[in-house]
Amino acid sequence: MRQQLVVIGNGMAGVRCVEEILKLAPDTFEITIFGTEKHPNYNRILLSKMLQGEHTFEHIILHDWSWYEQQQIQLYTTETVTHVDPDTRILTTASGLQHTYDILIFATGSIPFIPPIQGADKKGVISFRTVEDCEQMKRYAQHYQQAAVIGGGLLGLEAARGLLHLGMDTHVIHNAPYLMNRQLDLLSAQLLQQELEQQGMTFHLNENTTRITGATRAQGLRFASGAKLAVDLVVFAVGIRPHIRLAEYAGLHVQRGIVVNDYMQTSIEGIYAVGECAEHQGITYGLVAPLYEQGKVLAQHLCQQNPLPYQGSIPYSQLKISGVSVFSVGDTNASDCQQIVQQYDGVRKTYKKVSAVGDRITGAILYGDTTEGISLLEMIKQGTSAHSYLQQLQAVDTSSAKPINNPTDIAAAKLEHTSTVCACNAVTKATILQSIQTHGLQTADEVQQHTQASGSCGGCRPIVEALVRYSLSGTIEEDQDHTLDTPLHASLVTHPDHIPVCSSISLTHTALKQQIQQHSWRTVTEVLTQLSSTDTPIAYSPLDIQDADSFHVDDLSISDQSEHDGCDTCITAIRYYLQLYLDSSLAIDHANLLPHLQILSDREWLAGYPDHLHTVDGSNVIEQIQQWQSTVQHLILPYPTRIAVAQNIYSPISVRVQDIGILYSPAGWEIYIGGCATDRIQEAHLLTTVDHLPDALYLIYLCLELYRYQAYYSEPIWKWVQRTEVLPLREQVLSLFYNNAIADAYDRDRKGGKTYDADAMSFLQRTM
Repeated sequence: MRQQLVVIGNGMAGVRCVEEILKLAPDTFEITIFGTEKHPNYNRILLSKMLQGEHTFEHIILHDWSWYEQQQIQLYTTETVTHVDPDTRILTTASGLQHTYDILIFATGSIPFIPPIQGADKKGVISFRTVEDCEQMKRYAQHYQQAAVIGGGLLGLEAARGLLHLGMDTHVIHNAPYLMNRQLDLLSAQLLQQELEQQGMTFHLNENTTRITGATRAQGLRFASGAKLAVDLVVFAVGIRPHIRLAEYAGLHVQRGIVVNDYMQTSIEGIYAVGECAEHQGITYGLVAPLYEQGKVLAQHLCQQNPLPYQGSIPYSQLKISGVSVFSVGDTNASDCQQIVQQYDGVRKTYKKVSAVGDRITGAILYGDTTEGISLLEMIKQGTSAHSYLQQLQAVDTSSAKPINNPTDIAAAKLEHTSTVCACNAVTKATILQSIQTHGLQTADEVQQHTQASGSCGGCRPIVEALVRYSLSGTIEEDQDHTLDTPLHASLVTHPDHIPVCSSISLTHTALKQQIQQHSWRTVTEVLTQLSSTDTPIAYSPLDIQDADSFHVDDLSISDQSEHDGCDTCITAIRYYLQLYLDSSLAIDHANLLPHLQILSDREWLAGYPDHLHTVDGSNVIEQIQQWQSTVQHLILPYPTRIAVAQNIYSPISVRVQDIGILYSPAGWEIYIGGCATDRIQEAHLLTTVDHLPDALYLIYLCLELYRYQAYYSEPIWKWVQRTEVLPLREQVLSLFYNNAIADAYDRDRKGGKTYDADAMSFLQRTM
């Protein structure tokens, strides 16, 4: 029987969490969603674009009514949950409806903050939060002329631009000396103010509103300075507050928001919170990217996927007003910030400021030209040093033989393929280019449909459009900027581990690998000797170290094994890492003692069938597999690995419970990874589908290389996939298609054998 999962809130955070759950475990929960508004889930971030006339409401709907029906989700609209009883696990709505739950998710979002100003309850005083608010502004614009927006932050300026579009004379009242004072500095704010004044806005800075005048409706404002302003409509846009009253009455621990841990669990078992209503490590977020990250972690936790804990997010802002480009990330005004870059172009009206704390980039402001915003956000997330960033600025760009004049196109071309383009939906450059090439996409709208990139806040839309131009221009094939001179393992994403190699050495696998790389030790004896001379605890006698290079568990008697308990694990792991990183001759001598690859195919099963059944896609499958096997059979691996190849679903070989599986289907060659039928029954994940077998084999080669360098010794593929997660793994594999860092090594491995012709490698050529 499926568990009852109830979500309070039909907004972006809650529904995204449900989406992730449906991807991971579609048959686990009976899902019910309660929403206060009458609409299906829509993109609240784009309300300003709707108000400015760039979108209709239909354009900002994320999930229409049919989606809920197709996913068998019970949706209650215009139903406000008024009571939750954690003891009986029953909730009650304002209409008297009651519903039981096994798991409850609070996704109640936030409510507009209305300051305690006299007259704030009059007609003609509204907030800017919902579709109904937009409709009310439109109605007022048909009858009145003067509008005032209280609040000169992001939301206030976007609302003001919408009122201008509706034909109203618009005033912006702000209680600080300059606009967006939490995100910008004085110079960038002045540039922004000048541009918006040219568009028609009037600003009243350093003004505190004390009263809204009028008999029955708003007719004017009065300020603490004594000044007055005649207005017909007042829009409050001074911030939001987490909607926590229901949670507080239910007995949950609340502060500013509903307090949650790293897995979005509240103080009461079975109840979770995501989105603007949640408070994590003392911080509440009002941006879409953190909300989606929280939803993903919660979904993985509920589906028992052992997610990495949520560690917080880097805040960033991007103004959504036509003709104005503003990007801000981090804190550039903190007292301990050092300004490392400040550039102002008075002709082009562009401004750039990058700040650092210590030697790490921590914040940036871009005005006029925001194309570098995505890459700066990535640098801040990764903790890039200020010195490294300054070196990049000084480097001469010789990345392409074809000149690119558009700054956005230049920024798109220079982005690393693993860089996140759409922070809201965690879509990388590699994913976008892969979709363009695979599906023949021609526009940014098509990219959005396939990848969700630019589908939330829309801030990355210019970069997505530039990537479409970049891909269709043919410069990818000639782009040498992404060729790495360093070994493959130096470019891979690593995950920290906390478990020692064995009881004899306190070093973790990650630390042991780093030590071997750093010191370039050549033999097992040298490694053990050097480790024993440091503070690293190690349980070896001098005799053990002397004989380590020839040591193997088969050479020990029973008494020896008990005396040297764990030593074989350490020595074999060291031998593996030596072979992996240093190409040690010692390790090569003992390569036969390390795990290798086993390939299972339908060769015997097809033996009694006509020859044409050996052929798929115009070529002999068995011949291609044999050729490929000669390429990879020498690879040493962290753990014995089985690859299964099946030409159809009726094969006696089950590809979905193997380490790696290749299955031919009407859609193409499906690649599965992370299955297991020995330690536990674990179904493999679908990595991707390609048209031709050589492409599938090359992708698997990339997977094996990632596995070799990322996994710990003796870690099976299924555990590695579970630890690294399949989506980041998919992005890494696809990004390597655009990077020939290991292509030369792959070619060297095939030297002497029959090489693939141009047609056979068509997919690779399309994506290089």
